[in-house]
Amino acid sequence: MKHAFLKKAVCFTLFLCLLPLHSLAGNGMRLRYDRKEHWIDGSRHVVYAQLKTDDAALIPVVNKINQAIRETANIDAYVNVLSTLQPGGTGLIVEDTATGQSEGFYRDGTGYFYVLMEAEGKMPMGRPAHHYYPMLFDLSTGGRVPFEQLFTDPDGAKAYIEQYLADVVEPHLSTYLENNQLFPVPYDSFGFSDDGHILIYYPAEQLSFLSGKSGAVAFRYSELWDYLDTSESGIPMQMVKTGTHHKQYAASRTSAEIQEILTAYPEGIPGLDHTAPSLGTPMEHVMKNYDISVDSGYYPGGAYIETETPELLGTYLITDANESYISGILTGRIDMYGIETGKTSLEEAKTLLGMPLMEMGLSQAAAEMYLVCPGAMAVYTYPSEFPIHHGNTGASSDAVSLTLYADENGLVQYVKYALE
Repeated sequence: MKHAFLKKAVCFTLFLCLLPLHSLAGNGMRLRYDRKEHWIDGSRHVVYAQLKTDDAALIPVVNKINQAIRETANIDAYVNVLSTLQPGGTGLIVEDTATGQSEGFYRDGTGYFYVLMEAEGKMPMGRPAHHYYPMLFDLSTGGRVPFEQLFTDPDGAKAYIEQYLADVVEPHLSTYLENNQLFPVPYDSFGFSDDGHILIYYPAEQLSFLSGKSGAVAFRYSELWDYLDTSESGIPMQMVKTGTHHKQYAASRTSAEIQEILTAYPEGIPGLDHTAPSLGTPMEHVMKNYDISVDSGYYPGGAYIETETPELLGTYLITDANESYISGILTGRIDMYGIETGKTSLEEAKTLLGMPLMEMGLSQAAAEMYLVCPGAMAVYTYPSEFPIHHGNTGASSDAVSLTLYADENGLVQYVKYALE
């Protein structure tokens, strides 16, 4: 999510999805959301969404959801905080954004309503802090949907998640974190990304990042595929279908489809374009909108940085030599319309992408330099209809490169998207 949070401010981000599953009311009936706003000025305000309906039969469900949002996220308490703020002190920002069918969510049926609220800054009680409030509602009842309902094998999913946290995430955590406990896993605090992730959000007192924000971990759908409800009516697939990535997990994906995706929006890496910054993004924008976890490191021709963004764990943002803009994105965790790191072979990728412009072996020494695995690399290039500007330098590119890095067993382990 590309949001800027003001320091010492309270910020809420609402990600709203309403997904038609089965007919409950008459044709043409719609469920809407209405913005509630409390303003002092641009740096101190409360804006949040509440559902509305013209269908009398749905009013009890709407009221139940609206009350749950206000109570779970302490909306009334934050509104009270707003009235106590003094100029120059800790601020208060409450914001909402919507994706999917934002003009009219409900038509010819019911579905699910997902809200992620994020609070940062002055709290109703205690010192300034940061909190997440993810909520998924069943529109047929107005009740919260449990984590287990996302899976056909919830026990298997939990076992995989806990093993991954212990083997991959825990060693990656900084020893400087004040709160660094991954267990017990707060399974009742989960959400989704537009890029095909299931996220688990931690309370700040259990896990928090160096920035002070509450911790969160993200899992790609493909990582949980063996346990996930991947049916057409399953919640995970419905969540993907509401966004621009509705073809991401189609039963069959063609070479023409992925070629169209690669050329339609060449500055955004497919599979992470909602989460990662676009190629050419100025570094001042990145520093403002992303929390950088460590100092930059050397990368041939530039530098690399890592962020605290949960969906970007295992992803490096590559800069130019002056560290003035993003020149590339290198990731070991991506689902890219049929190319899934750790699962797809290089030969399988070629059936979707065609023959590469260049293919060659990669030694251990070269792999270490480029932060990838030894084995083989295949390079593709794609033209851009419009120039991609290199930050504020005045230079631009009219093409991008896509490089696949396969291990010695032929499996694609890394993908790099870069300006040409």
